[in-house]
Amino acid sequence: MPSQDEHVEIVERWVAGYRDRNLEQMQAVADPEIELRMPTGDVLSGYDGLAAMTRHGWEAETPHYPNLDRCILKHDTVFALIDVELRSPETGEAVRTLAVGAEFRIRDGLVVEWAGRPDRAKLLEDAEG
Repeated sequence: MPSQDEHVEIVERWVAGYRDRNLEQMQAVADPEIELRMPTGDVLSGYDGLAAMTRHGWEAETPHYPNLDRCILKHDTVFALIDVELRSPETGEAVRTLAVGAEFRIRDGLVVEWAGRPDRAKLLEDAEG
């Protein structure tokens, strides 16, 4: 089983890929049949689903850029605490930061399931419970 450091590195690469608008970097750490559980309840799958998810975020009216705050490893799952910086589309300057989270299930060095978790307190409760 990969070490905690390896699991965290996978999540760091995913978050950096999203922040840098680099789909290939995200695909490099994602299983080709990844399941993406959106906060809305929708489930996307595979690289096509990953492309759709990132496109939706990258083309948002208010551009947002995630920064990894902390990771908690529980078995094969990394609970990631993420600060999302919202930037002005006109100036590119930060206008607000949201404290959110995501859950990454990792197998064989790849993210096989991702779930957006906007309720950071609930994410922490699940990670520590």
